[in-house]
Amino acid sequence: DDTYMTGHVGLRYIWSENASSYVSVARGHASQIFPLFGYPVGGKLDDAYPASESWTYEAGTKLSFLGGRAQIDAAVFYNDISNGVVTYYDPAALSFRTLYQDYETAGFELQGRAMLTDRLSMNGGVGYTHTELGSEGSVAGIDGNRVPNIPEWTANLGLKYARPLTIAGSAGDLSMGLDWQYASSRKADVQEAFE
Repeated sequence: DDTYMTGHVGLRYIWSENASSYVSVARGHASQIFPLFGYPVGGKLDDAYPASESWTYEAGTKLSFLGGRAQIDAAVFYNDISNGVVTYYDPAALSFRTLYQDYETAGFELQGRAMLTDRLSMNGGVGYTHTELGSEGSVAGIDGNRVPNIPEWTANLGLKYARPLTIAGSAGDLSMGLDWQYASSRKADVQEAFE
């Protein structure tokens, strides 16, 4: 059984028909779960992890220009998580582990889209995320370490071509796309033993 309250509030200001900005705050909750890779001992399961709670803060701006043929979106964020479930690989045990731990993430995202021609569009983006494990949780001595499996840098770039097409009297579209994605190295375990 679990009783909790979550909520979200946001405020958006429209500067013009081509520009707007927003701020938002949200309170989240994730109910208790059992360890993902727990093993019964003497017929008894491990105790459930405590419920996770979060505060999320975000601010951003959306810009449109060239008559709506191009758009840029930018946002910054901060997340404060208590008792968040973290899954990682434990090289000493040669197996995956889960734990609950306080942690924080903060960063920014920048993305854009543009119509290069009536049939060819391009999109791209870059993101940065700083993560930090806290001192409260199921494992001691890892505060300040990075959260496993979250890259600091991400980037993407894509091209898409689309045109109307009629085959045997049936109308449709022909579309092709090419995408490139990048994710920087990330820690694989909470002790930061390897990436």
